[in-house]
Amino acid sequence: MEITTLALPLLTCLLIGALIGLEREKSKQSAKGLSAIGIRTDILISLYGALAAFLGQSFSPLLFILCLCSVLIFTISSYIYLMIKHERIGITTEISTILVFLYGAMTMAGHLQLAVILAILTTLILSIREYIHTAVKNINYQELFDTIKFAIIAFIILPLLPNKNFDLPVFTFLFPNQHVPSSFNTINVLNPYNIWFLVVLVSAISFLGYILIKIFGKNRGITFAGLVG
Repeated sequence: MEITTLALPLLTCLLIGALIGLEREKSKQSAKGLSAIGIRTDILISLYGALAAFLGQSFSPLLFILCLCSVLIFTISSYIYLMIKHERIGITTEISTILVFLYGAMTMAGHLQLAVILAILTTLILSIREYIHTAVKNINYQELFDTIKFAIIAFIILPLLPNKNFDLPVFTFLFPNQHVPSSFNTINVLNPYNIWFLVVLVSAISFLGYILIKIFGKNRGITFAGLVG
C-alpha cells in the first residue's frame, strides 16, 4: 500500500483519537485522575486500531482479533484495578477506549466518513454527561411513559403500515356509480405509511423540543426547539 494511500486514514485516526482523548483528558482531570486513559493514550489506541486493521487485511484476520483481544484485556485490567483501588464503578472510559480502537480500524478499512461521524457523536455524548444526568433527574414516570409511547408509534407501528396508495380503491368504493379517473392513483394521499409518518414527524418535533427544554432550560430550550421545528 502506497504512503499516499495511507496518509488520509492515518491522519483521520489521529484526529479521532485526539478528539475523543481530549474529552477524556478533561474528564480525567475533573475526576482527580481516576482513569488510565487520556489524550495520548486514545491517540495511540486509535493508531493501534489502524495497525490492527492493516495487519488483518494484509496477513490474516486473526491478527486483528488478537489485537482487539489485547485492548479488551487492557481495558478490563484497568477497570478492575481502579475498582479495587479507588472503588470506581463507571465503565464509560473503558467503553470509549474500545470504540476508539474500532474507529481507528474503520479508517484503515476505508470507512473514514462513518468513523468520523461516529467519533463526533461519541465525543458529544461523552461531553454532555452533566446535561444528561440533570435531565434524567428531572424526568418523572409519566414522561418516561410518554417516551415509550413515542417509541411505539415511531418504531413499531410505522414500519408495519403498508407504504401503498389506496386513493383509487377508496374512491371507487365510496362512489361506486361514478367513474373515478385513473389519475387518482397518482395523488398518493391515502397512503397509511405517509399519513402515519406525518404523525410521527410532528410528535418527534414536539418530543425533541421538550427534551431540549429539559436539558438546556426553558429559554434556550425553546430557541433550539424553534430551530428544530
